[in-house]
Amino acid sequence: MVYLLNQERNNKAIVFTQTRLGSERLALVLHHLGFSVECLHGDMSQNQRIKSLNKFKEGEVKVLVTTDVAARGIDISQIELVINYDLCDPKGYIHRVGRTARIGRQGKSITIVTQYDVEACKKIEEKLGFEMK
Repeated sequence: MVYLLNQERNNKAIVFTQTRLGSERLALVLHHLGFSVECLHGDMSQNQRIKSLNKFKEGEVKVLVTTDVAARGIDISQIELVINYDLCDPKGYIHRVGRTARIGRQGKSITIVTQYDVEACKKIEEKLGFEMK
């Protein structure tokens, strides 16, 4: 994932995790690796979430590590990359990848699949009607 983010260093990227703690840990690791990063999850106060989201929207930070709290209802333009660090259910997957390529723009969606995610990946592929590569 670090390789992917380095390739897109000048572009906005959202990284989705399953848990609040996971998002905080991953954001901390990315920060220590030199990425401009913010975290966003449901345990944050509304003011904290707004502050993190605004920094990302305005381009002050390039990477937003978040739970599915940002998968729906948040409209952020010019997101070039969505990374599914942790896999989710098919419906959540569709909402996550829908954060990129908005309003006719192009974008990339990359899902990290481990041996533990194979069954969940198959369910997503069935729902989408094609095999992810």
